Amino acid sequence: MRKLITATLSAAVFTVVATYSGIAQQNQMSFFVTSAGPGNGANLGGLAGADKQCQTLAAAAGAGNRTWRAYLSAAAASGQPAVNAKDRIGKGPWYNQKGVMIAKSVEDLHSEGNNLKKDTALTEIKWAQWGCGVHLVVLPSPYRSVMGSLLDYIEELLQKDPDGWVTVVIPEILPARWWQNILHNQRALMLKAALLFKERVILTDVPFHLER
Repeated sequence: MRKLITATLSAAVFTVVATYSGIAQQNQMSFFVTSAGPGNGANLGGLAGADKQCQTLAAAAGAGNRTWRAYLSAAAASGQPAVNAKDRIGKGPWYNQKGVMIAKSVEDLHSEGNNLKKDTALTEIKWAQWGCGVHLVVLPSPYRSVMGSLLDYIEELLQKDPDGWVTVVIPEILPARWWQNILHNQRALMLKAALLFKERVILTDVPFHLER
C-alpha cells in the first residue's frame, strides 16, 4: 500500500487558549489552527509575538475576550529558562469554533484519542473542501521545525507497513531570480536531502514559480 504525504513547508501556528472561566456556551471556542502569520515569514517575534498574533486572529473571530497562547516552546536563552508548550496552554478542555471538544485535558490533547481531525481543526485553508479525500494528520512541532516530526512520522509509516511505499509531495517556491533564494528558508532542500536515499520513499517536488 502506498501512503501520500504532502509536506506543507510553512510556518503554521497551532494555538489553544489558557484556562478561562465563564466562556459562554454560544461562544466557547478555545482552540484553532492557523497558517496566518504576522507577515514576516517564519519569524513570529518569539513567544510574545506569536501570542499577539493568536490574540489578534481570535479577536477577529469574535473570541478576543480571553487570553490566547500559541502552542510553541522556547529554548533557554539570555538567562531565561526554557519554556515547554505544554505548560503554557492551561488544563483544558478545548473546543473548536463549532463547539466540538478537541481534547479534555493536556494528556488527552497529546494522545491518539484526541479529536484533532480535518473536520474539527477548522484551519482557514479548509482542508475538508480541497483535500481530495487525503487523510489529514497534524504533526505537533512546537519548535517550528518540521523536519524532526515529519521524518519520525514517515519512519513510523514505513515500519507499520514493511511492504508499503510512502510518497512525499514537497511544494517549493522558486523565485524569479537565483539570488532571491537566499531570502527563503531551505526546508524543502533539507527534506529532500534527508529522504533522497531512504528506501521505499518517493519524492515528488512541485515547484511554484514566482514571476517577480
